[in-house]
Amino acid sequence: MNEDSLRVGDRRRGVDVGPWDVSESGWQALDLLDFGGLQIPRENALKVHLNRMRSSAEYAEVVLIRDTTAGLQLQAFRSSGEPGWEEARGRLEADVRARGGEAGSWSGRAGIELRAVIPVVGNAHGRDSATVRFIGCDGPGWLLRGVVTGDVALPGSCDDWAYACFEKVVVDPSFGNASAVPGIHAPAVPPERGPVIPLRMPGPGRQ
Repeated sequence: MNEDSLRVGDRRRGVDVGPWDVSESGWQALDLLDFGGLQIPRENALKVHLNRMRSSAEYAEVVLIRDTTAGLQLQAFRSSGEPGWEEARGRLEADVRARGGEAGSWSGRAGIELRAVIPVVGNAHGRDSATVRFIGCDGPGWLLRGVVTGDVALPGSCDDWAYACFEKVVVDPSFGNASAVPGIHAPAVPPERGPVIPLRMPGPGRQ
């Protein structure tokens, strides 16, 4: 696995900080909501949307919204155990540039991330572009990808809400059907390491 996502400073993923694998210890004291393939911190789940895969009725992505200034899209993929985030960053950068946008790699709290300015058509806020940050992490048999949106993604922002949430996410790569087809959420492209790990609506008794 790549050092970009496994170690940030002296913190080690799965030991000192998340995102966590469901089989690891260290996350059990967190107050989480169970979405099946992903568990997310309840404190960050004041407003949540689930997006479905394009090719099936299964949920593929959870979107957390703090307010009008901050959002975090989360999607997990099964992987073969090889480094996936480095390859995914390269594909994302190429995709952004192909759409006429700008993108570059930065070292941030979550490791190496991709910061991008993406052309937007018909933006409700009257803008012709959107600034986003793509963050990612390789785990045992999975890749977790986050897309940070809103003012928190702007250059110079020190708001760490999205990063703090990302570090508390728990991934369960065994959840759902292993033959699920990857979904695509523009402008991101799947890393092609494996299918999307599906999600579900939290139900009674699921913490």
